[in-house]
Amino acid sequence: MLLEEIYSPAFAISKNGKVTVFLPELVGEPETPEISYLFENSLFFKRAAGTGCPITGVPEDVVQQLRSSDKMLVIEIDLDKVSELNEGRLTDPSKVFKRYYEAMIDRDSFAENSVDAI
Repeated sequence: MLLEEIYSPAFAISKNGKVTVFLPELVGEPETPEISYLFENSLFFKRAAGTGCPITGVPEDVVQQLRSSDKMLVIEIDLDKVSELNEGRLTDPSKVFKRYYEAMIDRDSFAENSVDAI
């Protein structure tokens, strides 16, 4: 799936403060994925060199947690399989998950003088 924007994906923060994001399955394999702060409630997800898109609708608690994080877990899911699971045609929830990997956090982008302050 090629996207120009990922709007309001599901996030989870573990008890030990690790952030996970659930995204639709994307085209190709990730190469040096990175997350940076874009502006209020928005991140920029660079999945491979020369490509990326905004993630918007990010909850403030996620943004705050990422300010002190080095990495974020990215889990890509097959949306067709999610539909099958919801309709009862798929019984194994693990079939929904296509790939998972860590994205590095560009902590400098979360500094107080980022795009928001301009």
